[in-house]
Amino acid sequence: MKHSIWIALVYAVLSCALVANAHAESESLLTVTGDKTAQTVTVDAIILDGKLAGMSAVGRSYSLDQLAGGVVLLQKSGYNVLILQGRIDSQTEVGSFSLRFLKNAVFNAYSTCPFYVRHNSADAPWYVQNAYTGKKVSSIRVLTSAVGVQTLENICR
Repeated sequence: MKHSIWIALVYAVLSCALVANAHAESESLLTVTGDKTAQTVTVDAIILDGKLAGMSAVGRSYSLDQLAGGVVLLQKSGYNVLILQGRIDSQTEVGSFSLRFLKNAVFNAYSTCPFYVRHNSADAPWYVQNAYTGKKVSSIRVLTSAVGVQTLENICR
């Protein structure tokens, strides 16, 4: 038990030292707004030495491991309304992501819209690309209904 605590402490210190020595920056990826509210969620890319290291939204930073498991971007009345999930291919540096949204709260039914996160070169900014049209996307508008989210404009088809 004592050994596992010691190992965790050493790992945390080394991780902090590595991050402190690396060049980290933030780039704006996406703005998500609602059709009936003024609430806005901004999603930023966390770039570490030119590579996507994570994302931040709603005042929190998320590692690539956390993003792979999914992170809640919007919660309302006890429901996870908008969930961001995805991975970065370490060879191609292209991210395959999706936004999962609550389609119908009565039946707890969800829909998912895929998208890519990519950049053209090591010094080019990262951006979101619609998986269906190939167009760059900088904003998503959440269109709602009485029981959930109808669609995510600009990302779903």
